[in-house]
Amino acid sequence: MPPPAAKRENRRRTRSLPHAGHTSAVSTVAVMDRRSSKGSSQAKQTYSQVGIVTVTVRGDADANQSPRRGGYPPDMASLTDDADSVLIVIDTQPGFLDKLRPPDADAVVDRIRWLVRLATLLAVPVLVTEEQPERNGATAAPIVAALPKEAPRHTKPAFGLAACPPIVADLERYDRRTAVLCGLETDVCVAQSAIGLKDAGWKVVVVEDAAASPGHAHAQGLARMRAAGVELAGVKALAYEWLRTVERTERVERFLESDVPIGIVL
Repeated sequence: MPPPAAKRENRRRTRSLPHAGHTSAVSTVAVMDRRSSKGSSQAKQTYSQVGIVTVTVRGDADANQSPRRGGYPPDMASLTDDADSVLIVIDTQPGFLDKLRPPDADAVVDRIRWLVRLATLLAVPVLVTEEQPERNGATAAPIVAALPKEAPRHTKPAFGLAACPPIVADLERYDRRTAVLCGLETDVCVAQSAIGLKDAGWKVVVVEDAAASPGHAHAQGLARMRAAGVELAGVKALAYEWLRTVERTERVERFLESDVPIGIVL
């Protein structure tokens, strides 16, 4: 009798693994995808570990893997990893901020400033763009004051930064594949940058309450990006996705308690 047809088995298991750099064990999920083929003696398996999540990816599925580092399969790439992120602050300049109601302008600047501080604490690179600074002014002073010294600032000649080779080259040098965007204006430069980077193979997350446009344009920009498959997150949600564990959060507890961005309850 010929051998039975090849079977494919998918199983989820929960087990304890140590968090990188710590002795305490944490609960983690290993997603196992095991494939065997007729005549093969052993199923091929490829393991990758990022943060506290261990994923088993099919050895013959490389073409279907996400472009993110660590070999995430597409259905496991939903959380935003600080070790794979670059924070991009887009055109937070007086020429655009002055179109907003003053309380809204103050809030978006403060939230971006706070994100820059958190990114710096977590060693997430920060990159800043400005559109026609001679006309629209420089990036808002509270944000500039929070920037790490090494943060590059680029003049952006196109609305979408993916169309600006020097900016893209600067992003590529970090060897990361998650672009986290905030700034102005939601429906123009933020949207075009987000969609352009996504088309170029990046995982793109827009921080929706750290972006702004006047009137209905903010909601329209978010809807446009959502329809294009761009991920949206709030300031608080992004922060805790970057932190991911209670232990890591406790390390920045003093910062979280002493510096709360306008309108955000952490």
